[in-house]
Amino acid sequence: MEYISAYAGSLCVGSVICAVLELIVSGTKLQKTVRLVIGAFLLCIVIGPFLSCDIGNIGDAIEIPEQSDFSGAILQSEKTILEKELSGLIVSTLKSEGITPGEVNVTMDIDEDNSISLIRAKIILSRDDMFKCNRVRSVMREKLGIESEVRAER
Repeated sequence: MEYISAYAGSLCVGSVICAVLELIVSGTKLQKTVRLVIGAFLLCIVIGPFLSCDIGNIGDAIEIPEQSDFSGAILQSEKTILEKELSGLIVSTLKSEGITPGEVNVTMDIDEDNSISLIRAKIILSRDDMFKCNRVRSVMREKLGIESEVRAER
């Protein structure tokens, strides 16, 4: 008996929703399209209980990755972006001081508490700028607050 009451209730609610939609779109260019959608909706309401498929367990058929996989992928993406951004910031800071680095490598890590931390900033200068290593270290420390590993190309 409960099943029939639920079926009748869904028919009534569906009919009221369709009637309201009909009133909203009456006299507009969308009227034919909305009537088609309303007809399909009502057909689903009427036929739905007689279909033998069990929609309740559809989630079992779809493999949904764990949330930790998503958050891990997002953290990894953020880490990569931060490494690139920090490398760019180092290059622009050094260029503003008249120093053009040959290569900048920034290494970051994700801790157990999902925080991203700087592991190492490695700056490689050209042979011509070999005498600027101490200047680069002081600029990195003073302007960016980063202790860095600086060396010249061999």
